Amino acid sequence: MTDLAPQTGSTAVLQIRRSLDERGVILSLDGELDLSTAPEFERELVRALGEDPGRVLVDLSQLAFMDSTGLELIVRAGHDAQLAGIELCLRGGSRQVQRLFELTGILDRLTFER
Repeated sequence: MTDLAPQTGSTAVLQIRRSLDERGVILSLDGELDLSTAPEFERELVRALGEDPGRVLVDLSQLAFMDSTGLELIVRAGHDAQLAGIELCLRGGSRQVQRLFELTGILDRLTFER
């Protein structure tokens, strides 16, 4: 497992823990995913998808806050994963995070772990 520290100068804090299981890569997010922390999440998504795993699971269960920037990254990663034949799966987050998916009408376009 890899612990990636937030970048210095960032007002929001996002920790990304990367691990592997038998199905692929797991990216566990803790903190806030917003405009200031999105670049580090994007780098990890690109890295994970570039490894061509069977699945990339993005665990949002410890995410305290997400804005539209984070949502856009997840939607774009879902599209990129689909084109590459990789399953992108999400583990649901806090009520605020899930509400963002609901309000934007894209909840049904993404795969959530059951």
